[in-house]
Amino acid sequence: MTRIVSVSSKLGILIAGDSLGTFHGSPIDFAQSKVFPFLRRFGIGVYGTGEVDGNGSVYSFLRAYEDLLDENQSGEMSLQDVAKAIGNRLLTQRWRSLIGQKEFITDDEFNEFYGGMFQAVHVVGYQDGQPTICRVTIRIKAQMFGKDETFDKDGFCYFPSTDREFFELFAPPAVVVNQDNAIASPLFQDIPDMRTYAISLIKNAAETDSTVGGNINVGLITLTSGFSWLESEPS
Repeated sequence: MTRIVSVSSKLGILIAGDSLGTFHGSPIDFAQSKVFPFLRRFGIGVYGTGEVDGNGSVYSFLRAYEDLLDENQSGEMSLQDVAKAIGNRLLTQRWRSLIGQKEFITDDEFNEFYGGMFQAVHVVGYQDGQPTICRVTIRIKAQMFGKDETFDKDGFCYFPSTDREFFELFAPPAVVVNQDNAIASPLFQDIPDMRTYAISLIKNAAETDSTVGGNINVGLITLTSGFSWLESEPS
């Protein structure tokens, strides 16, 4: 499974991830963009289900959404605003996609193949001047057409996973890896120290998990410079 590592400290926020592509849990022979800048001021790390609508990647989907936000005064959006907007956009698209699939398959087939799908996003940047990590988790409940669902006014279900909140903020200093609980943050001396630490967490995971691998992409966000690449900028 993909490893996304987000690290916040007084020095800034670092986000890192592997780039190995997978399909139904098996590695495939091309890289995926799992870490990338967003609106120049934020960093994004994605994991979980790799497709949004059965065709496009999460990366492509969010890049297109970034262009849309950029045309509508995105400079006024806070980290929380951006994270919630991304979560709602992904959830709405996922719901619409699954509704379309439901027209062609039985309830049992739907629950088997689509019930456990989830997507998660780390959105990192500055919130009220503080380096902050936000984790957004999107999970579709298996019994989508049962009697116990609650629909919002637009007809969409909002189902966080059973043991996690949909929207979580981690105040600095913090280290967040995928869906795990935050790790006690070491006292970093400089940016290279943060980079080495994040990369080591990904390499350690790759030693025991064949679905983690490829180049490690590392980005840094500071209050003055926004997002910049430290390593393996995707083409």
